[in-house]
Amino acid sequence: MNLLNTLTYIKEVCNAHPLVNESFIGSIYDINSRTDVKYATMSVQADTIARQASGKTDYNVYLYYADRIPSNDDKEAILQVQTAAVNVMREILNYIKNYSDSIYIGSYTIHPFEQKFADETAGCWATVDIQTIDDIGDCSFDTSVIEEHFQNKVYL
Repeated sequence: MNLLNTLTYIKEVCNAHPLVNESFIGSIYDINSRTDVKYATMSVQADTIARQASGKTDYNVYLYYADRIPSNDDKEAILQVQTAAVNVMREILNYIKNYSDSIYIGSYTIHPFEQKFADETAGCWATVDIQTIDDIGDCSFDTSVIEEHFQNKVYL
């Protein structure tokens, strides 16, 4: 799977979870400029991509789950939202691990947070190692149209 297909699949799995009201591809910080955020929200963002000699592609992906909290003084509410966030994150990753034929979930680390975005929020973020089968293979492109000119010589 290519990057777009991988992130779109993860986003759609997030959207299917009953405790997620919206998900999007991009940085969680994008919600700072929005007034129409439907909490709980999730963002899916690629970090690094590595092509393996075996023909597989490794992605490191960030997943964020954020939900609104009444105030940052309510520590019990923050802990409840963080607990729900960790559970949702694990359920989404377990779903992909158990049901996807083309995305393999490796190790992941989940970090609870509380953060002031456009709203007071709490939740968690995760770094996830994902491996996919590369559907591009060893394709190249037609080099017959490439010409480089240097000192009156043509190079391909």
